[in-house]
Amino acid sequence: MKNFLLSLLFLTFFFQICGAQHKPLNENEIQKQYDYLAQQEHNEKYFKAVLLLYKASQKINYQEGIIRGADKLTDYYFTVGDYQKAITFNEEAKKLAEKLGDAKALSNVHNNRSVFYSMQGFETESFKENRLSLKFAGQIKDPDQRHFSLSMAYNNMAARYTTFKKPKDSILLYLKKSLNEAEQINDAKKWYVIKYDRLIFQNSNIGNFYTGVHTPPRLDLAEPYYLKALEYQKAHPEISKKTKMQGLNFAGRFYVEKGNYKKATELSQEVLELEKNNKNPRERMIAYMNLANSYEELKDTALQAKYTSLFSYLNDSLNMTAKLSVNKGSQQIMSVEKNKFSQTTRNIIWVVAGALLLIATATYISWKNTNKKLYTKYEALIKKISFEKEKKVTTSSEMKRNSSFNIPDETVSALLAKLEKFENTEKYLKKGTDLSSLAHQLNTNPKYLSEVIKQHKGKNFNSYINGLKINYITKKLYEDSQYRQYKISHLAELCGFSSRDVFTSTFKKETGMSPSYIISQLNNEKNETKE
Repeated sequence: MKNFLLSLLFLTFFFQICGAQHKPLNENEIQKQYDYLAQQEHNEKYFKAVLLLYKASQKINYQEGIIRGADKLTDYYFTVGDYQKAITFNEEAKKLAEKLGDAKALSNVHNNRSVFYSMQGFETESFKENRLSLKFAGQIKDPDQRHFSLSMAYNNMAARYTTFKKPKDSILLYLKKSLNEAEQINDAKKWYVIKYDRLIFQNSNIGNFYTGVHTPPRLDLAEPYYLKALEYQKAHPEISKKTKMQGLNFAGRFYVEKGNYKKATELSQEVLELEKNNKNPRERMIAYMNLANSYEELKDTALQAKYTSLFSYLNDSLNMTAKLSVNKGSQQIMSVEKNKFSQTTRNIIWVVAGALLLIATATYISWKNTNKKLYTKYEALIKKISFEKEKKVTTSSEMKRNSSFNIPDETVSALLAKLEKFENTEKYLKKGTDLSSLAHQLNTNPKYLSEVIKQHKGKNFNSYINGLKINYITKKLYEDSQYRQYKISHLAELCGFSSRDVFTSTFKKETGMSPSYIISQLNNEKNETKE
């Protein structure tokens, strides 16, 4: 119903602005429409409606409407990678706001500029803009708007302190200041949705701080904030679906960390239900990640494989989209350089240039920590492959003998030698290799073979064979770029797995990473080496 109303509103704006038998919107009507849009989902239709209101404001020279539209359009064009338009709208909003002395607009403008500078690592400039944002927010006369703008500016300051590795106590201080300002916003109709969106987001943010920034993590301090965010969601169903999905995903990730996998799966499934009618691929991807991690710990191999596969596909797709957006942005930056913009404008554009990909991947703090852990595992795996020049056969004298079977040392040594030969012939790649068939091949009995593998390889039989297969394919991916061009299903077939899902699940269990992640990292590093 809301989508229908937004579409109807968009068509109404279009005909009014085109002058098709309608008078232009007046100032009061424009402000009412802006207020209505502020409580809607920020999708493509939302920004089209904002653009029409911006043009309607220009038509009657309504400067407050122009500023409000320019500020929202700055956010939109920055998100889609059109940096030239983003900077143009930001500067337009700044000039008009300074002319009118509009403290609210100036706070928003400087908040945006703080983010722009931060993304490129310009610490001094970023903090300077953030302080200006706080200054102007404090000058806003309307108390609800003042509390909202201060909440945004304080949260932005906490983000800057995190980015530039400032003291953790200061990060928490600004997060709590932001929450305190949000709590003081009135429950009036105009602010109802905005207030509870902020409260859910800010409580989740403090939970994320205790989970992913505080050293050591304090899950006991984090949980009350996640629970408060979930409580707000239940009590206020009118809040935006995007905020709901974010809050559920934040809490889901927390419960994965806590080990309450049943709760994590419940929250993630709720995200997927919401996302069916409110498309948001990034939130869906995070839900897939939480489900894959939960089912891995719950030892549900089938569901783990399912959600790992869904996560890998969507992650690859989103990364490709982000790269295309960055390339598009780079071309636009070159175009801007040819047009003689001011030095300030050019500097800001270069600041913005690298930001889109970061925004696309830095979903929240704990997700960044997960990526760090993944890359550490990746580095360890590559180091192992690079320096593994010969295998060392472990003799029975080098191992603790915990066997419940009385196997002669000569038999153990002979079996280890046969296993080494078996590993070098790559016969383990054949489908259907089981304990009985291998025991027959090595001229021994299954009990002896199982016990030797357990004692000297540190694994049961199935894990041993799967480990050999995954070790084989990771070496091939590392050494031969052609293998990195194959589909995951073909890689699974090459190393003897019955299906793509089983292969993906086993690969992650053995390495801690998905095959798509390793392929992506290898391709990136090989390209950098060539350059």
